[in-house]
Amino acid sequence: MKPNILLCVIYIYQLTGVSSLRSLSEEDFIDRVLFRTQQNLYRRLTKGWSIFLGTSLEADNGTLIPLGRDNFATGVGVHYKLKRNGECYTKLEIPKNTLQCPLMLDQFRVTLPRFHGDGGAQYILRVTVEVKIVLWNPTGSPFLSYKRLMNTRTTYTMTDSNNVIVTKTPARYSLSPKSTRNLRGVMGSRLQAFFTDGDFYQSLTTALRGVPKPSDFHR
Repeated sequence: MKPNILLCVIYIYQLTGVSSLRSLSEEDFIDRVLFRTQQNLYRRLTKGWSIFLGTSLEADNGTLIPLGRDNFATGVGVHYKLKRNGECYTKLEIPKNTLQCPLMLDQFRVTLPRFHGDGGAQYILRVTVEVKIVLWNPTGSPFLSYKRLMNTRTTYTMTDSNNVIVTKTPARYSLSPKSTRNLRGVMGSRLQAFFTDGDFYQSLTTALRGVPKPSDFHR
C-alpha cells in the first residue's frame, strides 16, 4: 500500500510541475492549488474551451474576412497543460506581503474552423502562455486570495493536423503582432479574459478557498 501511495504523490508532483522544494510549505501550497485548479478547469471545460473568433478576422493587408456561421474555435488541453514555470517567492507590496508564482500553459491546442477554400485542411494553433500570479492575504483569513495576474509572454505556432508547422498561414488566420483584429489579436483578448475573469480565474479562486495558506507566509 505504501509504495502505491508514494507513486500517487510523485505523479501529482510531476503533473503540477514541481521543480524545487527549497521552500517546502510555499511550494507545496502552490502545487496543491494548481492541482485543484486543473481539476476545476477539467470540470468546467469537459468539451474544450469554446472560443468566439468574431464575425470577421483581419488579414495582413487590412481586409476584414467574414467567417460566416463557423466562427468558434476549440481550445483543448487547457487543464493538463497548466504547470508551474519556476519557483514561487514572497515579495512585499506595501503594506502587505504577496506570494508570486510563474505559471505556464504549455502549447495547448486551438482547433480552428475549417473552410471550403482550404481543400479540407485543418489548421491548429498551438499557444504557449507564460504568466505570473500574485496572491495575498489582505484580511488575515486562513486562505490566500487572488490579487492580480501579469502576462509575461505569449507565443503562437500554426500547424496542420499532422503537426507540420505552417509557414504561410491562410489570410484570415494572420498572426501578425501589428493588429488587434486578426487571429492573434482576438486570441490575445480572449486569453486575457480567460485569465482575469473567465474559467481560469474562477477555477483558481475556487481552488484557493480549499487550500490553507502556507505556514511560513506572513501578512
